[in-house]
Amino acid sequence: MVHHLHSSTTRQAVNKVLSDIDDIRAAAGRRRDGRDVPSVLANLLKLKGGSYQSSGEDSVFFHLYTDVQFHVAKAERRNLTVGLQIDAPPGLARDGNVQKRTEYWKHSRRLSSGGLVALIVSEHGTHQVFLGTILSNGEEIGESAKANANRIVVRVSFFDAEIELKALRNDALHDPPKHKYAFLIDNSVLFESARPFLETLQSVEPMSIPFGDYIAREGSLVGVEVPPPRYSCAPGFRFNLSCLMNEGMNVQSLNTQDADSIAQVRQELIAGSYLDRSQADSVVDALSRQISLIQG
Repeated sequence: MVHHLHSSTTRQAVNKVLSDIDDIRAAAGRRRDGRDVPSVLANLLKLKGGSYQSSGEDSVFFHLYTDVQFHVAKAERRNLTVGLQIDAPPGLARDGNVQKRTEYWKHSRRLSSGGLVALIVSEHGTHQVFLGTILSNGEEIGESAKANANRIVVRVSFFDAEIELKALRNDALHDPPKHKYAFLIDNSVLFESARPFLETLQSVEPMSIPFGDYIAREGSLVGVEVPPPRYSCAPGFRFNLSCLMNEGMNVQSLNTQDADSIAQVRQELIAGSYLDRSQADSVVDALSRQISLIQG
């Protein structure tokens, strides 16, 4: 079971980890012949956490924490918060000097208070993903690091009551020999920055979301037809772009429903306006499509 993920970057990170878990489990079930290439997750398991970075078109980067176990669940003013004990990441966070590793967490941007995190719990091929926000600040994490150079404690407020019940039962989460894995993913997404959009999505009818055909679509948008703006489809409507032309140069009116008109206006703007090629393309695309993304 995988709960709905609030962030596309979080979803990508989770999918990568789940894929690697399946690869590790499959590799354990067959005789190794030396030709298997260890996954990123397999390497991070040996290192006891660190930065997960993949390559290729769908590359992702995030921080992964290993050997997640429940610590203490507390009844706070508004809800129940869950303590998680995790491996400290490689580097200064594991420094043998207590003061150095404490100072590291006080000034680190990792596991920032208010950050959105995902707890992955996998057992015998069944995956669960629980989202929550970090409540601990750097000083509190640093205090937990004083007792142990290799382990830290972070408090999380989860959105799902099921993980709270697991915490109250103090279920064992991470036990690789028994094919049980628990990882915490942090990709530096602040939940409050996404809250207004998520609350809006919860309160509106699915069919009334602007650009819903594109937002809700899975996979690539290549080849998806983007119609012209509705107002430009009114009978006789044309865009007059003569104000963009150099002196003595003309441009025909833009009919957004006519592919030949769009192509002709594009060429006339490139040849005779004060816009360069990329600017001319941007103007035509923005006027002739319901949605257009311009970077620059």
